[in-house]
Amino acid sequence: MTPDESRWYWNPENIVRVQEFFGSTWELPFRLVTYLGDSGLILIMVAATFWVLGRHVTYATLATVMIGAALGSAIKVLTDVPRPAHPDLILYESGTSPSFPSGHTFLAISFWGSLVFLGVIRTMVAIVIVLLVMTSRLFLGVHYLADMFVGLALGLLAVTIGYAVVKLVLERLTREQAAMLMAAGLFGSLIMLPVTGDFPLGWEILGGLLGAGVGTVIESRWIKFSPSSGSWSDQVTRLAIGAGGIVMFVLLGSLLRDLGGPAFVRAMLFFGAGLWAMLATPYLLDRLGHNAENQPAASTSPSTASQY
Repeated sequence: MTPDESRWYWNPENIVRVQEFFGSTWELPFRLVTYLGDSGLILIMVAATFWVLGRHVTYATLATVMIGAALGSAIKVLTDVPRPAHPDLILYESGTSPSFPSGHTFLAISFWGSLVFLGVIRTMVAIVIVLLVMTSRLFLGVHYLADMFVGLALGLLAVTIGYAVVKLVLERLTREQAAMLMAAGLFGSLIMLPVTGDFPLGWEILGGLLGAGVGTVIESRWIKFSPSSGSWSDQVTRLAIGAGGIVMFVLLGSLLRDLGGPAFVRAMLFFGAGLWAMLATPYLLDRLGHNAENQPAASTSPSTASQY
């Protein structure tokens, strides 16, 4: 599909105006802000909700993000719109994935929007984050306005469906059943890899999803982690253990990729990252006394322990 630049929502001049309005000094801030909608960081933040807020939040956000990713990826494959490449653009990136719709936009709305309906953050916080992400994508010259609008619509649709899934499905399941459903979703998302040409990191994605899925099932049966209430230092400890391990595996995988290492080995490293997020970290936190299931107060509430 070739964008019709005579249409205002495909016109690159809109991107140029945004770039000229902010100026070159905003490049670094926007490059940082855009990560709030980046798939890699969002998956790490989803895992972080498990270590700090518990599986209820994690499974709900994961379901919503997977719904948004499935919808967006399908449209990207079907339309195959090239990235903006107008000569007047001050900044632009060719990109390896199609432009339409904006993946950062629908993923940002899926994740931050799910935190809104779960009561974790306020609506205005999510709105500000999403607007910043959308503006950053325009400023960096990687999307048209049309990409933004459809990404916005898909994100809102994902949040709506995700809310329904949580209320009608997840909240009726036991912990083990919910974990199996989440693992099935992670494994099922692998079918997108062979039909999409927009994943330069396909082996890494495959490994990470498999590791997270396997870890989710094992953890729900034998560890049954539920974060205990704690001080800020406790929360920082959990985040440091979880994120530190993931970063280690990702850095090793990235280094191996730069050195031309075998794809299978890279996949195994990212498998380790997924396993660390959903299994190793809960295990370590359980050993360190951060599991509410193993504390006296938790044992008096059997109804909570039986649900996800």
